[in-house]
Amino acid sequence: MSWTFVTRVDGTSALFDMMTPPQHRRRGAARTVLTRALADAAALDGGRTEFTVFWATPMGQPLYEALGFCVVDDVTLWTYGASADELAAVGAG
Repeated sequence: MSWTFVTRVDGTSALFDMMTPPQHRRRGAARTVLTRALADAAALDGGRTEFTVFWATPMGQPLYEALGFCVVDDVTLWTYGASADELAAVGAG
């Protein structure tokens, strides 16, 4: 079980919120969902889709790199009111 949200603006597909619940990780679900999202986006744009991941957790970075994404910048993440456990659950703690 895994999911993502993809939106398109002017021929560019943007990927948001790639998530897999902890009990379903390391089974290939995220790779399957992301691979399908990339294929669907490319089909909509004749194979020329630019894909952007705005923020990835350290946990997700190896998957993105394995599928051809590259790090172009580091960002500072700000949060308000999240506990250490909540941050750790999304790979940001």
